[in-house]
Amino acid sequence: MITTELKDQILKDLTDLNSIRVQVFAEEEGDKLNIDMETYIAILDYFARLNLIKLCKCMGGEMLITLTVEAFDFVNYGGFHAQEELLKQNIEKLNLEIQSLSKELDPSFKDRLKGITELGCNILSALTLFK
Repeated sequence: MITTELKDQILKDLTDLNSIRVQVFAEEEGDKLNIDMETYIAILDYFARLNLIKLCKCMGGEMLITLTVEAFDFVNYGGFHAQEELLKQNIEKLNLEIQSLSKELDPSFKDRLKGITELGCNILSALTLFK
């Protein structure tokens, strides 16, 4: 299963090499992390879509990776885990703001706001399940 922790570990491993250009072998790196080569490559493809790396796939699972400055910044700012936590905190804050607002609203709007509040709670619950 691809988790925020796994993505963070792979990106941190790459940035810890203190080089912009890195050569890795997908099978070896996957073995170190107890994942298959295809999962490792899928995560690298994801990083490339996010512009964290530029990826060149060679024969035999060899990967030539060029790290972007964004990759180093992303790791320094806490990575995918921090991004997930920030999202959760923002949803919790939104829920609190909605509950506060519901106390000030006219009764005719309270039913609509209740539906929005329930939606926010459901999203927060779903995020907790994915963790």
